[in-house]
Amino acid sequence: MSLSGLWRVDSGLVYSLVARNQPITATQAGILEAAGYPDGPPNGGPVFFGERGSETFKGYGLLDLSVNYSIPVMGHARPWLKLDVFNVFTTRS
Repeated sequence: MSLSGLWRVDSGLVYSLVARNQPITATQAGILEAAGYPDGPPNGGPVFFGERGSETFKGYGLLDLSVNYSIPVMGHARPWLKLDVFNVFTTRS
């Protein structure tokens, strides 16, 4: 008989709060014109709310267990039974 366990840990990933393809405002168009640009971006641009990567997904850990049992029958013949249980504590956020 053999027992094994695996603790899988995943750290949280970062993401940004952003609105894409936002049209430029009259103030932004005035700044572009004063700076000498002939036109603005074709589809507007992204607007970030806060710093890039300012938000974080929560990390998690999962416990998996396995039990293996081999039955000696004769010679080299050894049938086996295996039980795997994934996410034993049902923790996932």
